[in-house]
Parts: sequence; structure tokens; C-alpha cells
Amino acid sequence: DSDDTWNASKLEKELNFARENNLNFVCTNANRLVGKRRAPYFQGHANRADISFSEVTKDNPVICSSVIVKRELLLKVDCFPEHKQFTAIEDYACWLKIALISDLGYMSEPLVEYADNPKITIRSIWNSSKDQYRVLIPYIFRWYKSNIELSYRYISSLVPLFLAWLRT
Repeated sequence: DSDDTWNASKLEKELNFARENNLNFVCTNANRLVGKRRAPYFQGHANRADISFSEVTKDNPVICSSVIVKRELLLKVDCFPEHKQFTAIEDYACWLKIALISDLGYMSEPLVEYADNPKITIRSIWNSSKDQYRVLIPYIFRWYKSNIELSYRYISSLVPLFLAWLRT
């Protein structure tokens, strides 16, 4: 996000965390800036090196501007979907695909200043997370089906997501 800023030690800390935990994907917490108010985006989350697909569907801890990811992993999941239907959720679609084939690392220290203006955010085009999942779930299933050889590791994680989709 072009209006977000990084802490001077962000890359060094993330790269060390990635090396220590053998991770290909790391994200961090951020300080959310709304007007003059500044507070950590996530409260009570601890450092983790094993965030799964299932967890990302329930409580997405990934702030786009905090991510470092190995190029090979990003290419393996075909990066971000660029279709208009993914406006404002293209990053989430990418993180979900990555979480199907790799654990995600999360650092609780806010290493990004995340400027958030709820009045003008593009996220407001989505009425609810159910609306997002109506687009995301078929996309994730199609992608996973066409790339099933990548990993059977998270196949059990798809079942609750599919059931949630059926209830929407």
C-alpha cells in the first residue's frame, strides 16, 4: 500500500524470523493509523511460524504491506488474481493459495505504519465476508484442483471452508 511505511528494521527482523523458522512467507503486525489515532492492528497475537490455511480463513493476520515472500512461492500460486471481481481481495486470494501449500509466519511486533481511512477505503465495496467468500471459494477450489500435485497437506482444511461456503 503506497501510503504505508516500514519500520527501519522491518526487513532485517523478518528475514531473521524467516531463517530461524525455515519460512518462505512472513508478515507482521502493523500500527493502524486512523486519523490521529494509532494502535496495533491485531491485539493479543503471538509470533507464529505455523499459521495454516484454516486459520487464514477464520482470522486473516496478513497485512499486505508487511509481507515478505519468496519469489518462487509467489510464482507457484500465480501471484494475485487480476480479474475485476477480486478488487480489494486480490491479496487475500493470494495468501489463501500460499497457505494451502506453505505455512505462514507472523510476527506480532508492529513493523509497518498502516494508514487506514474507513471513509475512502476500497474494501467498502464488499458488504460482508460472505460476499467475499462467494468469489474466493470457487476460485480457490479451481486453482487447487488444477494444482493438486503441489500438496495434499491442507486438503482437510478445504472441508470447513467448503461447508462455510455452502451455508452462505
